Amino acid sequence: MRFDEPLFPHTSYRVGGPADAFLSPVCVDDVAEVMRLSDEIPVFILGAGANILISDFGVRGIVLDMRNLSFHRFEGTTLVAGAGLDMSEAAKLAARKDLAGLEFIYAMPGSVGGSVWMNARCYGRSVSDALTYADIVDRTGALSRIIASPDDFAYKDSPFQRHRWAIVEAGFLLRPGNSIE
Repeated sequence: MRFDEPLFPHTSYRVGGPADAFLSPVCVDDVAEVMRLSDEIPVFILGAGANILISDFGVRGIVLDMRNLSFHRFEGTTLVAGAGLDMSEAAKLAARKDLAGLEFIYAMPGSVGGSVWMNARCYGRSVSDALTYADIVDRTGALSRIIASPDDFAYKDSPFQRHRWAIVEAGFLLRPGNSIE
């Protein structure tokens, strides 16, 4: 935990004043512990800091930096990715395994968690096209799996925007492809 942490180094636009408290969880239990405080202390979840503007006055409360949750694994043709994993890296990992479905998002700045939260899109496709589930921690600290339904997503809109949840992991169902393509 760091206090009065300047946020400008943590955003793509390189702007932003200090966070009252800046935390970088290394596991889901750390996220749960912080989320249990969210009724008493404001919690702002920061992924890769892509395309956000933070005031020079900073952020009151806790900034929860998810970048340490950058793990991944494959379960058959499903890529399971931590919220802090770079979305372009997720697309690259899938391609290396000859799996298709995320190539449209390659070179888009942002993390897996942020991309899921905002239903990032590029070239007419959205993250929700491949998303099968997201594991979230709610404000009580409970871990839950939210199954993705296409009806819950729209242009740059997701069900995650309507709740105080921290996305910690996402599963993307991919299909056999060709890494050269």
